[in-house]
Amino acid sequence: MKLSLVLRNKKNALKLSAKTLESFIERIKTDTKDGAVSRRRRNISVYGEDTSYDQQFPSHLIYPSVEWTKDANDNLQMLRFNGLVALTVVNLLRPEDLQTVKQAAQILHYTQAAFIGPSGREVIILVKIDGGNPQPTGEEADAICKKGHDLAVSLYKGILPSVIRDEEASTRSCFRMPLDPEPYYNPKAMALKVPQSPLPQSHDEKTTEQLPVSDNHLYTQYEQMYRRAADDAFMEIKTIDGDTQQQAYMTALAHKLCEMGVPEEEAALHIRNHHQFKPGFDLQEMRTIVDTVYAETGAKKKPFDSSLDTGTETRRLVDFLTTRFQFRFNTMMGYTEYRPNNTYYVEWQPVDDRALKGITMEVRLGGINARDNDVRRYVQSNMIRQYNPIGEYLWAQYDKWDGKDHIRQLARTVPTNNPHWEDWFYTWFLGMVHQWQVSHLAKYGNQTVPLLISAQGWNKSTFCESLLPPELSWGYTANIDISEKRPALQAMAQMLLINLDEFNQISPKTQQGFLKNIITLSSVKIKRPYGRHVEDFPRRASFIATTNQADVLADPSGNRRFLGVELTGPIDVSTPPNHGQLYAQAMQALHNHEPYYFGPEETRLIMEENRKFSLKTAAEQFFLDYFEPVRNEEEGEWMSASAILAFLKDEVGVSLLKSPSVPAFGRKLSAIPGILKRDTSSNTLYLVRKIR
Repeated sequence: MKLSLVLRNKKNALKLSAKTLESFIERIKTDTKDGAVSRRRRNISVYGEDTSYDQQFPSHLIYPSVEWTKDANDNLQMLRFNGLVALTVVNLLRPEDLQTVKQAAQILHYTQAAFIGPSGREVIILVKIDGGNPQPTGEEADAICKKGHDLAVSLYKGILPSVIRDEEASTRSCFRMPLDPEPYYNPKAMALKVPQSPLPQSHDEKTTEQLPVSDNHLYTQYEQMYRRAADDAFMEIKTIDGDTQQQAYMTALAHKLCEMGVPEEEAALHIRNHHQFKPGFDLQEMRTIVDTVYAETGAKKKPFDSSLDTGTETRRLVDFLTTRFQFRFNTMMGYTEYRPNNTYYVEWQPVDDRALKGITMEVRLGGINARDNDVRRYVQSNMIRQYNPIGEYLWAQYDKWDGKDHIRQLARTVPTNNPHWEDWFYTWFLGMVHQWQVSHLAKYGNQTVPLLISAQGWNKSTFCESLLPPELSWGYTANIDISEKRPALQAMAQMLLINLDEFNQISPKTQQGFLKNIITLSSVKIKRPYGRHVEDFPRRASFIATTNQADVLADPSGNRRFLGVELTGPIDVSTPPNHGQLYAQAMQALHNHEPYYFGPEETRLIMEENRKFSLKTAAEQFFLDYFEPVRNEEEGEWMSASAILAFLKDEVGVSLLKSPSVPAFGRKLSAIPGILKRDTSSNTLYLVRKIR
């Protein structure tokens, strides 16, 4: 694979060279001998993008998608297709923003390289693609580039904290010579498979997050307009001294931007980006100046008037909100979240009462006489796009598995003599991931619970918490009182993994009743806080459990819901799990229809292993002291549960036996391995032999 470097000098003569991707990455670590890239960056910082400068000082254009050759007339002709497309992440004004984007790009294994672009304010990401044809024709290559670029944008926008430039990708897409002392390069990048048919545009894709500039070419134009306006404003007020200079400059700058036709929010954005770190800059004062200037010049409508059309005012409110903020409805948490609509990454926050009042104040300061209820109607309506954090995370891992068994490798960090543990953990892990994707149509939930048994301090809880990636860590909890029905059901709808920590504290009655029931549920019926009726929610959470005691399982039917594993040493938590590969493997396994539940033979093994962890009553232990099951009637006798219990009372006394009920004792007898029983018209008889 070779990238083409194309240069047309001042006489328009074409110079063409090619470099392997490895040599290109080494090349961009240092500038040219005359410092051309650094000089161009300094020029951009002062004058903005300037075509006349590039004509006077031409630089190489880099074509990543194809290797070019030239004909006798100096026209470019495609020699071979490289299978690369370039994403340009723009509006990165701080060095830490550049590094953040480069690190984010490394999350996806399709990233062949990532480096700082020619202006020093963007990061270029080279994405490896596979269009199904290694050497397409010119038109085919253009189509593959376009589809590959669109698909890559849809994947990468979910992990990148800034804007990807909106452009029509083709084999002619290029960028100027970059400069990055520490570029990222992955020679083993996986190829992103490009579908042959056009990519469908779902409703969610039509309503994806919009930053202040949805067209990044337009952002660049506004940036150039800002620089011209800034120069003109400075020339007007350069004779003004003292405290009024800053205010006079901001006022003149706002007037210039308004006269040029720059929208108000764009004016505020660019002023803030250039001045927020300067001494004396007051963001609220700047907003007031910009609002006043735009209102005076008629660029902004007057405050609310009852004579104005209600629909028009509502549209103004919605336009203001969508310009200033981004909103999404978190389907997992059941509330709307927001963050400022700009190029700086800010964590999503719930639109609670405090946030709602703050947003309303910004609306009113913006000249719209709205109330809290007006804003609430919009942010709580179905006009807000839905966001599923689980779906987005799992989709980001789709088709990225490297073929290694990461799930069983993680299971091996749990030292145990149980020969089935790795396979059990693998099936349970698939069940957990499948549970996150189920709907109301599912018949059963993830019905098994790994139970880690060991002494204290062996990292059981740390291991459980590490199973979720940082992006989904909000979905883990070990603070659930299983005896409280409503909180437990609500947690099953909102959480992803519930750790039943200190499992031995759960009473046998709760184990056999409520816990046994909810483990099998595929959905939960609960009433929202302040809700008026019960609603049906998909169950998302799976269970895992830890305990310091071995005899904790109390289900007389065999405890088939638990995967008991006794540790032989502390769990190795020194190396964090490779969450991307764990869930990529799980997604691939589910896609291949691997079982995420246990069959009859596996269930039998589970029940057999769990017998040593069963909680034995006094009556059950005394039975094993005085009786043993036999297979031949000649070796034993048929006795009812009441007769056996009466015999034990005579031998050991009622106080030691703690006198269980006859039905409960009968269930315990039925669960004893190898015991034969037969039903009569009056009761059930067991074939046993007295050993004392």
